[in-house]
Amino acid sequence: MKFILNLIGFALFTTSSFAAELDVLEDKPLKQLYFRYTEGSLKTLEQDKWIKRWGKLDGIVLKAWNEEVTGFNSKTKATLAAFKSMYPEQALLLHFNGRGVLPEFAANYANAIDFLYFLGTDVTSTLNDEHTSTLKVKNANAFSLHRRKKNHNAAKEDVVIVKKKPDGSLNWDITEHAKLLSINSDGTITLQRDLLGTGKLTLKANQAYIAQHVARGPFGKGKQRLWEYNWFKFDNSPHNIFHALPTFMAEELTTDYKFFDGVEFDVLTETHRTMRFGYPMLIDADANGYKDDFSTEAYNNAHRSGIYTFLANLRKFLPSDKLILADGDFQHQKATWLLNGIESERWPARRDTELKQWSDGINRHMFWNEFAQAPKLSYFKVAEFFAPGRVPIDMPANIRRLIVAAGVLTDSAIIPAFKPNGVPFHRWPEFRKLKNLGAPKSGLITLVEKPFKTATYEKTTDKKGKAISFESPLLNNGDPDFPPSHCLVLPEGTEALTVKLTAALKSEKSHSYPSTFYIGNNETLQRAFLGEKPFTAWFSWEKLNGKPLCFALSEPKHQLKVEEISLTESLKVEAKVFEKGVLIANNNNSSLKLDSKALAPLEQHVGINKLLRNKTHLIVPAKDMMIIRYKKEAQ
Repeated sequence: MKFILNLIGFALFTTSSFAAELDVLEDKPLKQLYFRYTEGSLKTLEQDKWIKRWGKLDGIVLKAWNEEVTGFNSKTKATLAAFKSMYPEQALLLHFNGRGVLPEFAANYANAIDFLYFLGTDVTSTLNDEHTSTLKVKNANAFSLHRRKKNHNAAKEDVVIVKKKPDGSLNWDITEHAKLLSINSDGTITLQRDLLGTGKLTLKANQAYIAQHVARGPFGKGKQRLWEYNWFKFDNSPHNIFHALPTFMAEELTTDYKFFDGVEFDVLTETHRTMRFGYPMLIDADANGYKDDFSTEAYNNAHRSGIYTFLANLRKFLPSDKLILADGDFQHQKATWLLNGIESERWPARRDTELKQWSDGINRHMFWNEFAQAPKLSYFKVAEFFAPGRVPIDMPANIRRLIVAAGVLTDSAIIPAFKPNGVPFHRWPEFRKLKNLGAPKSGLITLVEKPFKTATYEKTTDKKGKAISFESPLLNNGDPDFPPSHCLVLPEGTEALTVKLTAALKSEKSHSYPSTFYIGNNETLQRAFLGEKPFTAWFSWEKLNGKPLCFALSEPKHQLKVEEISLTESLKVEAKVFEKGVLIANNNNSSLKLDSKALAPLEQHVGINKLLRNKTHLIVPAKDMMIIRYKKEAQ
């Protein structure tokens, strides 16, 4: 039975104002959350034992619905409700896959047309009422059995069978889902019929159309793949997932699951690949059974429009105190006017073991801090890095401390997601030191050794900048690289450099989403989001090796309005003042000497003598965080 929103009942739902009372939203130095590793014990432990085990931090981000993995039931729901009753100040955030779903769960709200398919083909043989069918198709190349590792090999691909109307168009009201068992050498395909138990179609030859699901996983122990939603929204889009899913979620999160304070959408991306890795087929974004004739820009705009419509509906249907977060890398989400914050998984990037994209990560979170919806909440998931092939890489202690410090500096929560040397999640040694700093007295403050000078820049020429290309920040693999628009004029022989940029976008039309600012060359690249309102971003290089620094916006229709661009031939560190001390993070491979002039930006929050202690310089050690605690004054 399809889910129907009872508008009268929906208006009468009442929920506690959890978000306004959550510890993770308080003004404190260290905010911590547990993650999905809590789910296994949720399904097995007794209620009181689970609550005691996972009640030590500021909340939990976890799954509780069977949309991606299964095993959740009335018992797990009761445990979560009891947890929230015992710890109302702790945040519970529902982790939800924003790209794909197990079909049994999707039956609560979705129809066949709400999913994304590869371009299909006609069935040229009769479709009978039988458990297994071998069918002749017009084009067997419309199907592919993708080889996957581990248990994924046992997960067969799925297809949809759609009845054709007399005019040849598709009747999406009459469908059947089936499992693709084989693609045969004679151009036929073999199916296991009626996957969802909705009934087998019986149709004459050339009356049926069949297409393969775009799918992912499985990510649990089962053999069923996750069907991807069709988030493409064109002017004539016939599907309703943009309304149906937020309606369902709002109903659940205000009734049976009202103990959740919000939702975090995993892999909910603004754009989508038009060709999936491992498959030779193109998608059919408008679900009409014909080859798409859209430009790359049209694909991107349609997918972005669908995602924004979905989030806008969810924001409208949910109570204002419910939080909405999503994955937040540069290619994922920019919807600051709809979301409360972002998740950064393996900050600053998945395989950045040396934190080369430190400035990217800082800029990204500071942008969300400034422009996300209140109450604002973002978090870092601090987990082991992985090399290609899912090979784990040990994280040095100083790198871990720097990532944690970056979270504190950007007012983001920390999710400890591995156990260094067996140390439990909640007992990392840096946590105790950071917790005892007291209330924040400042935001993030950037410090440099030498004063800034106004920078100049010029348009790219054949001799300068034209050989540089930037990779598109969008997921669509049809997006081409693009050249820089301008290059900085740098002092001769520049090596170490820090650039400060305050800028916004300018255009005749209002911008609905930010653009990505790129600065660098073919060897090094740093980024920041820029929107309609001015934002200050910082970039730093230890060794330029004589290479130019050029920049551009990711989308040509956006134009840059620069309020300030300045540079200094020195490196930067980040600091934050607290009631009982100052936290400084130095991501550089060399120590920095900061004198009273370099420390001056801190002066309105703390006396410089408290930091220098009668010395001329403060030495900030290389590649680590540093905490300076104030000495108690003599009575």
